[in-house]
Amino acid sequence: MSDLFFKKFYNEVKDSTWPDVENYFDFLNLPVNIRTECVNLHYMHQRINQIESPTYWQTSTAIALQYKNLAYIPVPKCASMYYTKFFTELNWKEVNISELEPDTVCFGILQEPASRYLKGITEWVFNELMPIFDYDANAIPVGILNTLLIGDSHSLPYTTKFGPWLEQINFIPMYQKTDDLIKQHLMDLFLSQDCDIKIPLSIPRVHESDAIKLELYRLVQQSFEDESLSKLKNYNGRLENLYVLLSEDLKFYRNLVNTFDPTWQTIKKLKTSHIKNKI
Repeated sequence: MSDLFFKKFYNEVKDSTWPDVENYFDFLNLPVNIRTECVNLHYMHQRINQIESPTYWQTSTAIALQYKNLAYIPVPKCASMYYTKFFTELNWKEVNISELEPDTVCFGILQEPASRYLKGITEWVFNELMPIFDYDANAIPVGILNTLLIGDSHSLPYTTKFGPWLEQINFIPMYQKTDDLIKQHLMDLFLSQDCDIKIPLSIPRVHESDAIKLELYRLVQQSFEDESLSKLKNYNGRLENLYVLLSEDLKFYRNLVNTFDPTWQTIKKLKTSHIKNKI
């Protein structure tokens, strides 16, 4: 699995007379002239450095919606569907985060990491497993819920998904804040950048959880909190393992809650050149 992208690189540069390879070990057994051409002519080591760089993947998968010097960074399970739709309808341009110019003011919204993670797992189970079990949450085998750790981007930790980009984004914490208050914080940020964008207030959320999703969320939460439900012989605290996964997120979010300034006296600006040089 780890050699899939290396194999793709090799197939893109290979001559029709070259042998096929399945992995990097196969490549090491190729004739010297082929290996030399891959390294010197096709910059193989640079591609390997990309494949093995978390910053490369964090950069290549981070999307922004841009308008002038502002850029919204969507984060799954953090009201991203609402704001992506809102800014798209304002004709903000979708770009990769690496395309943004230095000094761009990036902003986003973050939910408390553990709650967001459980909701992310619930989202994945609802989309991928619930159709198989005719949308009966209680029909899903307990063993599946008790072993699932990452479903998709909805449950990927913030620090894993964004890496060095995370510290350059002006996030608003959702903790104990109403939808309207978050919108007001955003509009105040826009005004600080001489941009008078209005976000409609007092509008109900588009995607409220129904009874089926709420029951599924309860089961997902229970699967982490109740060790007696597990049938695994070596089960030793799944909730503790979750906090190993989320510890950096929790620290980042706690600091965000403690330091968030709704008056926007201090605003972070993007330093893309610093990150690009590390890819």
